[in-house]
Amino acid sequence: MLTDTHYTSGDAFQQEKRMVFAAVWLPLAVLGQLAAPGSFVSATIGGWPAFVARGKDGELRAFRNTCRHKGMMVVEQPAGRCDAFRCRYHGWTYGLDGRFHEAPAPVAPTDPASLAHHLESLRLECWRAVVFVSLATEPAPGNYGTLESAVAAYGPGFGEYATSITTDIACNWKAYLEHSLTDQAAAWQWPLLIVRTDAAATVVEQIVPRTFLRTRAIGHVFVRDESAREAVMEREKSRADAFRSACEDLHTARAQGKAASLDDPRTSELHRRLLEAYSQADP
Repeated sequence: MLTDTHYTSGDAFQQEKRMVFAAVWLPLAVLGQLAAPGSFVSATIGGWPAFVARGKDGELRAFRNTCRHKGMMVVEQPAGRCDAFRCRYHGWTYGLDGRFHEAPAPVAPTDPASLAHHLESLRLECWRAVVFVSLATEPAPGNYGTLESAVAAYGPGFGEYATSITTDIACNWKAYLEHSLTDQAAAWQWPLLIVRTDAAATVVEQIVPRTFLRTRAIGHVFVRDESAREAVMEREKSRADAFRSACEDLHTARAQGKAASLDDPRTSELHRRLLEAYSQADP
């Protein structure tokens, strides 16, 4: 069973970074955010900065969000549209395909044609409208059978992408997930994706661990029933506010030593996977 230090310790978060987040498919965006050439989405998930962009050729590509010059962050906005990426620290500039283009003369590389100056690519795959990236060199294809079953119960598609609702929460990501798993109708994809669906809408909840004390939840809303669009929007905004409060209260309880109940099999699975990851981490 997880203890209070697993929710309040930077050491535990570093173990999760290395043993969990670096080894799995991480949800980063949905296709509705990346419709036009030059559109991009970035996030730092569990300590790993990454971004995905749609090139001028229409292709999606994912990269580590790290300049090859001094290792600074290249993309600092969470989303937007541009023609190129320019590191604001020293001006190294990259194309939408991640290739090094140019840099000011005082900091330009002596061998600008070297492949070592291009942004480091990440593996990318899509499940329906969800874009995943992986830091692993050769990740196994994702298994999305549980999500497929949940979505298929209401028809063949997600619905039309409407909006994304971002909520910053003062809680550990595990507390957020434990609260999410109390909804038995929600489908869970280990470790950071929840999908809720009904006749009116599909909501893809992307969990973004920022630190061991901060979590960002991004609810991507797809409307199935256009007549219910306004009601769905109001419902999801109210839910996000209520979830923030509930997860912050739950985090406080975990920090004070109140352990999670493992009666729910998915909560039990979460704890089992994490304890296994901790046991494999370097001392």
